[in-house]
Amino acid sequence: MSESRVDWSADVRVEIIGREDATRARREQALVEHGVSLPLPHRTAWHRAGIGADSMLLIIRDGTERPTAALAIHCHPSRALPGHAIWRVERLMWRVSDNVRDAAFDAVVDLARSDARVLRLVIELFDRDVAAREKNARALAARGFQRAQVPRTYAETIAIDLDRSVESLFASIHPTARRHVRAIGKHGLEIRTIDDPRSAPRLAALLAETMARTGGSPSAIDWRAVIRLSNTEPALSRLVGLFHREDSSDAALLAFAWGCNQGEYGGISFAGATEVARAGSTSAELREVTSAPMTHSVAFRISNAISVRASSPSRRIGC
Repeated sequence: MSESRVDWSADVRVEIIGREDATRARREQALVEHGVSLPLPHRTAWHRAGIGADSMLLIIRDGTERPTAALAIHCHPSRALPGHAIWRVERLMWRVSDNVRDAAFDAVVDLARSDARVLRLVIELFDRDVAAREKNARALAARGFQRAQVPRTYAETIAIDLDRSVESLFASIHPTARRHVRAIGKHGLEIRTIDDPRSAPRLAALLAETMARTGGSPSAIDWRAVIRLSNTEPALSRLVGLFHREDSSDAALLAFAWGCNQGEYGGISFAGATEVARAGSTSAELREVTSAPMTHSVAFRISNAISVRASSPSRRIGC
């Protein structure tokens, strides 16, 4: 997917760039410089690391050519109907003007309807501001979208405001958690960046063990790709682990947390810890001390996501 396309309206310009377009990385950098943030899965680095589906980048510019908003459309191959695809826009947190929003939504819908291989188009709104989220939802509904019957969302989300110093943040957490963080050195434990691809099997095992404790199923994650991404783009992806200093085996890694910079907020995408207590620490304590460093680099403004779907008389577009 390497095509580029530009559509004009009276006061905005819509630019669509394929993943393989050589200008995409430069476009992303220009977006950052103009204060337009992108979630990690919308970035070229995500795909260069071999994570996620193919995508297109849609950029909205105003009459002065200044970029005002952007989103990525991920193209997932259909397992049910080979040769076809499901398009998905993930983690859309937009507070933009009506004309910018309308131009972007119209462009996405028109693009999907112009490709006979597209079976469904899904746009996920991800915003803790209820008014902004509902405003975007109404705009999508006006274009034929319908709320998904089973949205991909969280039952509960823990949000931490990081617009304060590390010291203030640390002082605000529970005294027991602070004690656990301070005590890791006494137990022969240390927090380190996970940068060795040979740690991939251990990460998978810790995640599987963690999910099994609550009856869940671990996601299939290419941990080597995650480590590669974190090594090359530490400002976007951070993978940290809690290790036992005196153990040189794979089992030295007791817990981990993978944090991602999602533009307007940061979040822990996956975390895991062993149930086996080491040096007097329980699995809950291990998770606390491993997750703590992630709060130092990115701001957490996480909210529930809404999935919506669209349909048309001639061909369904939706989830």
